[in-house]
Amino acid sequence: MTVSVAVHDKQPLVVAEDEDALRQLLQSAQAEAAKKYKLNVVILESSIGNKLGIVLGGTDSVLTFTRADNMPPYLISRGTTEDVEPVLTCYVGLEHHTEFPRWSVVPLRHAMQGAMEFLSTGLPPRCIEWKDD
Repeated sequence: MTVSVAVHDKQPLVVAEDEDALRQLLQSAQAEAAKKYKLNVVILESSIGNKLGIVLGGTDSVLTFTRADNMPPYLISRGTTEDVEPVLTCYVGLEHHTEFPRWSVVPLRHAMQGAMEFLSTGLPPRCIEWKDD
């Protein structure tokens, strides 16, 4: 399976056809966001139209999952705390402000593992605990 990746707002999508290409693309986006001191929500779209959002730019991340038909359930990763605050402030495509509750935060390495799983299935990664949002 392939994924189309939106790193920046209003710029062409980049296609990743294998784990190496996706890993390189996400590592580059991670470095760029960290350099700008801005957490970026990068969107991966599978060939079947499902979307996975991944927060990059720090040591923590959040994953979101939306079905191709944009119908519920809308899934968000589930971390280890019940706390809402402090929220994780991010920018979709490095432009559009959004916030995630603290309970949705997972370690970056788990989020990257989830992105690799999404590449192969196009479905919500099973390595992540999910909550309906």
